[in-house]
Amino acid sequence: MTSSSSDATQAAAAAATLAAALEEQEHEEQEPPPADGLEPNHVQLIRNTALGVIRNGAQFAEWLQTKRRGDKQYTFLFKGLGHDYYQWCLSNPEECKRLEDAAQEQQADDAESDSDAS
Repeated sequence: MTSSSSDATQAAAAAATLAAALEEQEHEEQEPPPADGLEPNHVQLIRNTALGVIRNGAQFAEWLQTKRRGDKQYTFLFKGLGHDYYQWCLSNPEECKRLEDAAQEQQADDAESDSDAS
């Protein structure tokens, strides 16, 4: 093997490693932070609130913070419990919407199963 083909092979391997690392980093950025300590209905509230802020803009976010100040369910607006998850939802609206749609579908399936069992 010549030096130039060895260099080309090493360059290709380095490029492949870099591409794999970037792809992994993109995937990691899409993963939501853990929702430790949050009830499922609180996670849903956070997602719905974030999606509402995305749809309605900064004025809505400001209004919401004014209206919900002191409300224990909305501490995520003020760096309380769930704030990291809320920020993730704001930064990843498509993934947040996908998770919310999946949760609603699961709730509908659960409700249907419950009514079938009666």
